[in-house]
Amino acid sequence: GNLPFQQFSKTGLELLGIYNNNNNQEFTTKVFYDNSVQYFYGYEPSNLTFTKVQLQQQFNTIGMQAALNTKMANSFGITYHPSIGVNYFFDNRDGKEINFLAKLPINKAFGRMFAFDLSVTADITSFKSNSGTIKNNLFYLNPTIQFKTPNFKLNVGIQPTWDNQINSILPNVIAEAKINGEKFVIQAGWVGSVQKNSYQSLAAINPWLRQPTSLFNTEIKEQYAGFKGSGGNHFSYNARVSFLKMQGQPLFVNDAVDGKTFIILNEANLQAIRIHGEVGYSIQEKFSFLAAATINQFTKSVNDKPFGLLPLELTGTLKWKVLKDLHFKSDIFFWDGSRYLSKSMQTQKLDAALDLNVGVEYSILPKLNLWLQFNNLLNNQYQRWNQYQVLGFNVIGGVVYSFR
Repeated sequence: GNLPFQQFSKTGLELLGIYNNNNNQEFTTKVFYDNSVQYFYGYEPSNLTFTKVQLQQQFNTIGMQAALNTKMANSFGITYHPSIGVNYFFDNRDGKEINFLAKLPINKAFGRMFAFDLSVTADITSFKSNSGTIKNNLFYLNPTIQFKTPNFKLNVGIQPTWDNQINSILPNVIAEAKINGEKFVIQAGWVGSVQKNSYQSLAAINPWLRQPTSLFNTEIKEQYAGFKGSGGNHFSYNARVSFLKMQGQPLFVNDAVDGKTFIILNEANLQAIRIHGEVGYSIQEKFSFLAAATINQFTKSVNDKPFGLLPLELTGTLKWKVLKDLHFKSDIFFWDGSRYLSKSMQTQKLDAALDLNVGVEYSILPKLNLWLQFNNLLNNQYQRWNQYQVLGFNVIGGVVYSFR
């Protein structure tokens, strides 16, 4: 980039294996490594002096995942899809985190109209730094009864949750009614979930955060109503209005010294009205376009504002298979700026932003692909996070080899 220390690098390696046996079962395994390097270049005033080593923020992840998928029900009418994953996430400041996730979803059908779902999840995190050790463990069940007819579907269930030894029961009620066949569907629901927050997941949102001094999860309750449908064979749409209650929502604010790092705040009671809509157009696998809009009207919070959360997002994605071996992709993003906390502890707002990206991928050989991506084609200067101007126009490329 044009700014001092505005440098980034990413490296990734992934090995994926798939095995199908004669019992209609599919085994998948994945081993992966990810590395990202960036620098705390957003310090103010800009005439402060730092070395490159002092500003480096590096993240590494080593992990593996394994899953079993049953394609057909067994003689008891049961299907199951267990999965397990573990990864080791660490930075260049003696921060180390181990994440373990195990899921066991089971489905039992009772005739054509009724079914019972049960999912058991264990999500365990241990983060160690020079300041000590933080445990963040989440366990929950999802027992659900399903009722389905050709024109109506109803899911009724609960989610008992143990979030760091705090117990709660969340709702899981979803209803869908078809009108005019598959072309128009009315939806409504009252659902709850817990979003797991770890050092790894928070760094994926904002890579300039400080090491966390505590880890907490986000309990989300949503009441919604909406519809979805299609027009002809190519056009589809959906829209939803939601009322959200979130407890334990992470917010990001600049530190009060030079602002180059972000501190995580715990928003204990955030409420919002969300409007989300999508429209899509596709022609088989040759061409597709998807446009989406999300409006968040935050109505209540303990903090002055929900720092770092976007009030408006507009996105568009186009994919075009130009030739048999040549694929074209383009993305456009627009969002209204989020709120931030200034050094004088005043709440201010970032400017709106527009970003346009274009990419191509070409198959040289049946197992070898080359790709090239042009980012920020408009060369716009904007900030997603306060004090961090994004890169201008840039080009990246890569190679994908598939062992098939």
